[in-house]
Amino acid sequence: MLESVTTGWWLIPALFTAGVGAGFINVLAGAGSMLTLPVLIFVGLDPITANGTNRISILLENLTAARTFYRHNLVDLKKGMKLALEL
Repeated sequence: MLESVTTGWWLIPALFTAGVGAGFINVLAGAGSMLTLPVLIFVGLDPITANGTNRISILLENLTAARTFYRHNLVDLKKGMKLALEL
C-alpha cells in the first residue's frame, strides 16, 4: 500500500490550485471532482473521506455560483423555485 504523501512545501499550493481549478470547472461544466478526488487521495485521505470532503466543497461552490448568478440577474428566481420543487 502507498504511504501518505502529506509532507513537503508543495502540498498546500497543490491543494489550493486543485481546488480553484475544480471550482472553476464545476461552475462552468461540472466534473471538477475528476481533479480533486485523485489529489485528495494522493495526499493520504482514504477514498470515502476524500469523497465526503469533496461534497462539502461542491455544496459551497454551488451556493456561491447561485448567488453570483442571482446578483447579475442571470436567473429567474420564480421559475427556478418552480422547477426545483417539481418531481
